[in-house]
Amino acid sequence: MPFRTVIEPEAIAMLTRVLDQHCGKFGIRTAEGRESVAVSILALYQMGIGDPGEIARRLEEEDRPK
Repeated sequence: MPFRTVIEPEAIAMLTRVLDQHCGKFGIRTAEGRESVAVSILALYQMGIGDPGEIARRLEEEDRPK
């Protein structure tokens, strides 16, 4: 997935916190699992979703057991 924009350090820190919190909450410990979540987070961010709470909510919808 190519990225066409520069992500500022503050945004990277926020996205990293969302990643760590989500992976902790859902027990995602493998590198592959964390990478998958990170890709989802970046996709949401690139779609214009910059609120960490909204990103977390959308990720939870994806990872919540059905």
